[in-house]
Amino acid sequence: DNDANGVIDDRFGANFVDPENPSGEVYDDYGHGTHIAGIIAAEANNEIAIAGINWNAKIMTIKAFNQEGVGTVESVFEAFEYILNNFADKVKVIHLSVSFPHEARGILGTKIQEAYQDGIITVASAGNASAGNRDAYQVFPANTKPAISVGASTHVEGKLADY
Repeated sequence: DNDANGVIDDRFGANFVDPENPSGEVYDDYGHGTHIAGIIAAEANNEIAIAGINWNAKIMTIKAFNQEGVGTVESVFEAFEYILNNFADKVKVIHLSVSFPHEARGILGTKIQEAYQDGIITVASAGNASAGNRDAYQVFPANTKPAISVGASTHVEGKLADY
């Protein structure tokens, strides 16, 4: 850890899958993070499938979920801590493709609020699990102020995406 920030070899990002032993190994062995990064920042006019929404965006890789797409409140908390303690002046948006039980609201809600106070917007997925009545199934952190909630739909009116 040559920069004394608690993460060894974090030149390309940080991995908090094991929050007790963070590392700089950020390989996306699940694929979802790479997919989202492409939606956000894929270059246009390069004849490669898609164009992102912000071609000039810079992406910081922070991994908090394992190869099966499973993570913990603690791993996400440590990822927030890492960003807020080391890069709050550089990061503009934190994206969370995650939903947790409402019990996590206290610990992660505090971090989302801290990020907001530092000028960082948190964008969180709405779940997209086709859970039926979305009013009855509130998804944290997407339903937390000041987070911005995003989701997916299908071509069928009123039908939520199943991913």
